[in-house]
Amino acid sequence: MSATLILSFIILLIGAGISIVAHEAGHMGTAKLYGMTVRQFSIGMPPILAAYKPQSSDTTYTWGLLPCGGYCDIEGMTNLDTKTHPARAMNNRPLSHRIAVYLAGIAVNLALAAGILIISAPLTGIPNISANLSPVIDRINTTAAPDAFHDLEPGSQILSINNEPISAIKDIPDARKKDPECLDLEIKTPTDQTHKKTACSLTPNDDIGLKLDTVDKPIIHTSSIKAIPYAARYISTSAYNLTMSVILLPITIPQTFSNESTTNAIISHSELINYIHTLNFLELGILLIVQFNIFIALLNILPIPPLDGGHILIACLEKLRNFYREKISHQPQVHIDYSTVKTITSTLITLGLVLVGVITLTGFFNPHRFIIP
Repeated sequence: MSATLILSFIILLIGAGISIVAHEAGHMGTAKLYGMTVRQFSIGMPPILAAYKPQSSDTTYTWGLLPCGGYCDIEGMTNLDTKTHPARAMNNRPLSHRIAVYLAGIAVNLALAAGILIISAPLTGIPNISANLSPVIDRINTTAAPDAFHDLEPGSQILSINNEPISAIKDIPDARKKDPECLDLEIKTPTDQTHKKTACSLTPNDDIGLKLDTVDKPIIHTSSIKAIPYAARYISTSAYNLTMSVILLPITIPQTFSNESTTNAIISHSELINYIHTLNFLELGILLIVQFNIFIALLNILPIPPLDGGHILIACLEKLRNFYREKISHQPQVHIDYSTVKTITSTLITLGLVLVGVITLTGFFNPHRFIIP
């Protein structure tokens, strides 16, 4: 596995931990704003290494040994909590306040994704979603290239390989597999002339001697102000593609372990696949952190406990049920006990995240082939 990929994943792990802490800080800050009791805010997971409780605060701030995110404990966040300040307990507060607390974590992750893209635009660049990523020949290594390719013109656009349309560099490995021993190129020259070139007696991993670029630059360097619309397009497109990748999980699993696949739905539907071949470890690491924040935001929108969307659903159902009990049945208001459902869904979500993680990794390292050399 390449050093670029290893270093990028190290950056991702650090960024993911910080992103989760920021998500929980969003919950804490909004809860405090609405006068709720925040009992504990932890950076890292137990066992606890250090703890600090300001005299004027109800919150104990802790530092955990395991550097995998953190958590925020708000009184009344679940209905089984022992309440020392019932009036300030979360589940006794107005519905709008409770929803705002849950949405705050999601908003922080989206803001982080946008902020990282905007701040890094002048330094490491920002993806250009509207770029034409069709491959063009930058230069030819006549020592490695087959004789049939020696007279190709730099700047020529590759339209198809082995009759498979090529819209981006990522399409080339699959097109070459159609006929590993021959390479049938359809190209368009800088003067808009179209013709074909064929080379045979190849092996699938032969270097064909063509240094490729793209019609437009996939990464552009610009000021942070000018990067704002690019960041908005990247986040919205990535959110859509990540959603589609999860929907396609049932067909992704067999593809991952098939000799016919070079990539899978998680990666092939990610915007990252269009940029991987042009990025250094820092640039790729930054985009992985952005993708992680978008994924965490989307995940927490799902109306499944214990995710934020699930808490919002329970709060709304509780409000409706208690309205019925109070106005129609004249019964006292009660909180919904969803502890059993929460245990089941928590287990399923954990297993699902492990599965998504494994499939995502195999998008970079396929059991049959490296995507990145």
